Amino acid sequence: MNIWNFIKQFWRTEQLGLQLYIKDARELFFDEMFGSEPYTPKHQSWKLAPIFAQDQKRRQNCSFNAWADVLGVYFGEQVSVRWLTAKAYQQGWCAINGSTTMKTGARVAQKFGVVFEKDLPTDENISDTEYVAVDFSKFDQIAKQNKIGSFYIIRKVDDIFKAIDKGYAIAIGRNWLYSMTISGGFSAPWVIKREGKLIGGHATSCIGYWKGYQGQDVDIESNSYGTEFGDGGNFYCPIKDLENDIKEFGAFAVTEILYTPKDIKIGLIKKAIGLLKDILTKRAMENRDKLYNKAKNLIGQNLAPGNEKLGCAISMCAIYNRAFPELPPLRFVNTSQWLDWCLSRQDLWEEIFEIEPKCLLIYSTDEALKIGSPLEHGHIHLVGQFYSPDGSLYTISNNSLLGILDTHITVKGAKTYFETYGKLTPRIFRRIG
Repeated sequence: MNIWNFIKQFWRTEQLGLQLYIKDARELFFDEMFGSEPYTPKHQSWKLAPIFAQDQKRRQNCSFNAWADVLGVYFGEQVSVRWLTAKAYQQGWCAINGSTTMKTGARVAQKFGVVFEKDLPTDENISDTEYVAVDFSKFDQIAKQNKIGSFYIIRKVDDIFKAIDKGYAIAIGRNWLYSMTISGGFSAPWVIKREGKLIGGHATSCIGYWKGYQGQDVDIESNSYGTEFGDGGNFYCPIKDLENDIKEFGAFAVTEILYTPKDIKIGLIKKAIGLLKDILTKRAMENRDKLYNKAKNLIGQNLAPGNEKLGCAISMCAIYNRAFPELPPLRFVNTSQWLDWCLSRQDLWEEIFEIEPKCLLIYSTDEALKIGSPLEHGHIHLVGQFYSPDGSLYTISNNSLLGILDTHITVKGAKTYFETYGKLTPRIFRRIG
């Protein structure tokens, strides 16, 4: 690397924009979906393609550059870093210069979709103000055609190998030191060393691995310093150093598998239905106080049962009113009223498209009647924050037929309210704040 490029690399790394990882109860874990057993890599050396080496220059949007790589592998086409940054800024998820946490780029891709570089070229030479001034009325329509299903947190080094072997790139962050710029960017063998002055948090994309490279096992990472950095834009990180990086800043993968795999075993569904039937027995009714206390423990929340002799919509109002006494009380008599209210209060409720911990599921009364569902009055219930032994989330619900507060299992990702209720798709909401 010539002296000009040497100076340029140090000039660019005076400021880095990755913020520390903040744990979230709604996190989805890669090992829970693909197994937690020890994993042996399938190859001696393996690298994903295509990878588009970007150059962030003085902007602090390293995490969006990393996600552009990860999403580029996922879609097979170069994703616009400018789009990810601008959309996140519009939502208040990042600073105007792109500084944010590790998973923000995935949130943009999941909720709004992505725009490709051919449609919105990334220009890192323009000002921050101009960079985020995107015509959203135009590009929102393009982006919504290119949404991802789910993103999963990597919490073990073994999962990095497993994800790469399955064809999934990984967005990963770490504390970046001056020594890393020198060792990873200026001369072969491009293996980063951890010593010297801390610059700040920095995100890259893990795109491969190499067992026995220069006498040690390493992963292959794409940086956002352009192709003049490192080995054509890449560097190598010793596998033994990755565990701490994951803990501090997080590592995430995107897969084509939604929150729940489509091929979920029928046995789990039958088990869930069986538990529900057991709950709706005379024994459950006789022990409803005991059952309610159990439900509170399972869901991890202290909820009021409301009026146990009324339907689910009214009982959910009682639960809501007790949880939020500072807000105007709700008095709904059916789930369609609940749905209309949630849709009208986007300041309080954000509609999402996959079941997650602590969300609200609404099966509209009007929709149930329209399609002739056996669940003719609709239904509304809360999803808990804890998982049952079979890996699915517990839910808590007031049963509108028996008038008791029961607990039962929602199979992850189910698009119907078990098999008995026909094709009745829930509307799912996450409360804001």
